[in-house]
Amino acid sequence: MPGASVERLRRWATALPGVTEKRHPRFAFPIWQVGGKTFLGMGRDKTLATFRIVERSARAAAAAHPEYSRVVRRSGSRRSYQGLEVRLRGASGAHPNLLVLEAWAAQAPTKLVRRYLDGGGRLPGPRRARRSPENVVQD
Repeated sequence: MPGASVERLRRWATALPGVTEKRHPRFAFPIWQVGGKTFLGMGRDKTLATFRIVERSARAAAAAHPEYSRVVRRSGSRRSYQGLEVRLRGASGAHPNLLVLEAWAAQAPTKLVRRYLDGGGRLPGPRRARRSPENVVQD
């Protein structure tokens, strides 16, 4: 896969329970929320996406894939973690869909995540994945 696209991210995000797609109120780019919390947002030019995963995981992902990802913080603040920013064209394999699932699980209500995973929840795509807090399983 040469990279993810807005359409693929939309398909993966909206396949998850409780997800709503909105426009960012200030910048008008698409964002996806679960339980009123944003877990995924597109950049203005739709070449970048920010995934609201836990900071430790974001640091590990940025270290593993520095060619297309980095940890982002709100401007003017060293301590205000925002998420993992990914350049979609460079992202490869199942990584973007795993990030969608990880971001959703990080922001969704615990009961919703548990119910989804207990039901065998999976993402669509050529390499479907299931995410649990302890591991990622590739099919």
